Amino acid sequence: MPYEVERVRVHDDPARRATLFPMADVSAGPMSPTVLCERIGLNWQAAVWLHEKGWLSFDPQTVAELTPSQHAELRFLGTLVAAGCGEPMLTVMLRDLPKPYAYRIDKMYFSWEDRTWRVLPDEAENRRRVERWIDELEESASLDSLESIRTQVEKAIREVQSWGVY
Repeated sequence: MPYEVERVRVHDDPARRATLFPMADVSAGPMSPTVLCERIGLNWQAAVWLHEKGWLSFDPQTVAELTPSQHAELRFLGTLVAAGCGEPMLTVMLRDLPKPYAYRIDKMYFSWEDRTWRVLPDEAENRRRVERWIDELEESASLDSLESIRTQVEKAIREVQSWGVY
């Protein structure tokens, strides 16, 4: 398992909690397992099944309020199941991740090519990628592409300026 994925694991201990990304989904306060299941479209029996099969580290039937790590774990696994992943697919997708599966699913993706989980790039990495791409377009004299990008950026700037925030 790549080290980077461990950065988006949620811990209940504030000293160990990942701080790379804000935790808006759990910072609003504790939530019950049934409410979270409703929000992510997970059938309640599927949540119970996740625990019975050993995927989910806690029994959702005995928890009144989820801790941050339980919230992340149920959201992570529940989202996969709600999207249609059954036991064989879960086995493939989770084989390299250590339990409990308390990962921020909104900050990672599954690479089907090499069957590994990866962290989505942050804003700084996205900026570096765009800058490299623009440099490549410049080096290859792709004027049409550069002008198209300029048009899109200028339109976006005008739109944001019209909001009156800046």
